[in-house]
Amino acid sequence: MRSLLSSGLLSGLVLCAACASPDGERIPAADYQRSQQEAAAAAALSLPRAEPAPGKSAGAGSGPAALTDELVTEKNGLDKRVIDLGRRREDLARQRTELEQKRQRTALEQQSAQADEALALERAEIDARNATQDLAHFLAEEQPNRLAEDALGVQASWDGLLETREELAQLEMMYKDSALGDATAEITLNRTKRRLQRAEESHRLREKRSEDLKTLTLPREEERLRLEVKAKTVALESAQRAVEKGKLTRADSLHQLDVESAKLEREAADIERDDKLLEADRSKWDKKATVAQAPKREGPR
Repeated sequence: MRSLLSSGLLSGLVLCAACASPDGERIPAADYQRSQQEAAAAAALSLPRAEPAPGKSAGAGSGPAALTDELVTEKNGLDKRVIDLGRRREDLARQRTELEQKRQRTALEQQSAQADEALALERAEIDARNATQDLAHFLAEEQPNRLAEDALGVQASWDGLLETREELAQLEMMYKDSALGDATAEITLNRTKRRLQRAEESHRLREKRSEDLKTLTLPREEERLRLEVKAKTVALESAQRAVEKGKLTRADSLHQLDVESAKLEREAADIERDDKLLEADRSKWDKKATVAQAPKREGPR
């Protein structure tokens, strides 16, 4: 600043000298040129030097001082913190996007699982109800009807056997006093006897089937129906437990998503806090750097 003032002052003096002399007379061209050269030389001598001349004192003023190693180290640390915060912000943005996508996938998966569980529960309820109704119908209608039909069949077989016996007895009584030839009587009686044998065998088999129906067929069908009711009841209870388990699983999944969301929000708050701390530290560093780089005052000449 002092050099600029000196240069301006000398230039002004030269210009004034070029215009007129102290008496108001014009100065010759040679004198004007010489005065300009002297002014330029004086201005050059008044410019500051980058380094003091050998043997001279450096107290005449100098440029900004270089930063100390400590300040450089602090500056490098601040720069690293800036980079780290930037990366943390990028990670946070990516994690938020991934979490939102995960929420959407979870919602779709839970809707599908919930629909499957509802369908399985409805099917299990229908199966259990049908099995119960089948058993009740068997005990109330089918078993009594089949027993009654079996009793009628056995009775009809016995009646047929009895009628055949009666017919044979009548034929024997009739042919005993009859005038028919012995050959005709023998043929008729033999035919009736064979029919009676078949009726007896048929009735024996019919009674056996009746006994099997009472002791094997119907009891086993009842047992199968009761077991079916039990199996369908167990399946229904399993479907109900699956629905409850699905609710708990879905709630846990949503809770985990909320936990991840809370972690991201805490990370966002930490980044905000660290950013403010970084700004405060950078402000402090700027002040220290300004003081360290301030030009030193001129010492006494």
